[in-house]
Amino acid sequence: MATRTIGIIGGSGLETLFDQDVPHSITTPIGTEIEWFEGPIEGVPTIFVPRHGTKHQNLPIDVPYEEIMKLLIERGVSALVAFSATGCLDLSIPLPTKEQGSFIVPNDYIRGKWGQGYSLRKEDYPHADVSIPFDQKLRSVLIETGRKLGYHMHDGGIYVFNHGDQFETKAEVAERNAIHAVPTLIGLVHNLYQILTIMGKQYNVTGMDELSTETGRLVSQLTGIPGLEYLHREGLHVGMTTVPETILAEEAGIPYAVVCTPVNYGVGMVDTPATHEETMRVMEYASAYIHRLVNNTIPLLGY
Repeated sequence: MATRTIGIIGGSGLETLFDQDVPHSITTPIGTEIEWFEGPIEGVPTIFVPRHGTKHQNLPIDVPYEEIMKLLIERGVSALVAFSATGCLDLSIPLPTKEQGSFIVPNDYIRGKWGQGYSLRKEDYPHADVSIPFDQKLRSVLIETGRKLGYHMHDGGIYVFNHGDQFETKAEVAERNAIHAVPTLIGLVHNLYQILTIMGKQYNVTGMDELSTETGRLVSQLTGIPGLEYLHREGLHVGMTTVPETILAEEAGIPYAVVCTPVNYGVGMVDTPATHEETMRVMEYASAYIHRLVNNTIPLLGY
């Protein structure tokens, strides 16, 4: 097998993967520091970059995504696995506990206006096709490995890019939930149409035929919206990073996948407020699950 180097990008609460105390570091042209560690994991050459720095000195809006990607390209990284702490908008997904790990492995994202402008800005990197933003092979290996370790691994979900540095408002979370509930609402309207049609045939109720016809017309219009099936709520979550890395990795032709730790539920969905302190508290024990996931996944990556 050809020599390969796997890149790992860590988020909040995951500042190291090695026993090394002193990282390598460089200062970017804009004055932001990039720190990284290098060494073997299960015999595989690995480079680990904590995107926020070892002391969480780089806030989300200050992360030098382009410079980090250039560093990884220069070090010959052949595949990238990232980790990110996110807010979960799907109450059916459990948060990690001291007894069990819980993760979301998204298969799509929404960048919004904040995701624009990230690029390696070279002729060698044309407009990237991000219709499949996360590498399917990487995703499958991560999900399968996590499940073998006994973790809850949610397969799929949309990562909504917030950019930071603030958490979302209740209205923003409600808006996102409402938008992504549209396919479910269409399904309910379709069911209503079927019920009205059956009732119209069995019972002689004045106006039932007209109501059924109008409902049927509405269902036809709604289901005719192209691509609506991709706008689902299952696994919906929001975070302040990841999406720029996805775009840049696609430009560079490096397979990329992210494993997200749901550290809280969306603001307004539960009584517990979203705070950075709570994020770090959850990540304190979730990081042990991540270490095990990395150690068991790296040897399986044949990139």
